[in-house]
Amino acid sequence: MESVIAKFDAEKAQAEATLNRPQNRLTRDRSQFLNELFARKAFSWTRLFEDLERVMPAHLHVVRISPDLSKDNDLEIKLVVGGDTREQALDLVRKMEGSKRFKGTQIEAERTKDEGGGNGPGDRVTFDISASYVPSGETGAAGGSD
Repeated sequence: MESVIAKFDAEKAQAEATLNRPQNRLTRDRSQFLNELFARKAFSWTRLFEDLERVMPAHLHVVRISPDLSKDNDLEIKLVVGGDTREQALDLVRKMEGSKRFKGTQIEAERTKDEGGGNGPGDRVTFDISASYVPSGETGAAGGSD
C-alpha cells in the first residue's frame, strides 16, 4: 500500500512541477480560478439552510452566514448565532459534529450582551462558529439523510 501511495505522490509532484513551469502558470491560474468559480456556483443556500434547520436548537438563530473555500477547496462556513445561553451554542456544535454535513465545528468567539454582543432584542449572547460543510451530494454512498 505504501508503494502505491508513494507512486501517486510522485505522479502528483511531477504534475505540480509541470503546472509550475513559467509557460504553464497562466493555464494553472485560470484552471484554479474556474474551479473555484464552479464550486461557488454549485453552492446551494437552500441546502445549507435545510441542513442547519436539522441541527439548530430551539431559541438559537442564525444572525449571519459567510461561506468560503479553504486553500484545499473545502467549503467552509462561518456562522454568527444568537441566543439566550452558552449551552444552546454548545448543543449546536455537538449536533453539527454529529451530522454528516458539518466537520471540524468550533466556537471561535463568544460575546454577551454586556459586551455589546447581542444582535437582536432577545440575544443575550452571540457566538462565532466555523465548520467545514459537506453538501449532501458529496458524502458518497452514505449521502442519505442525517
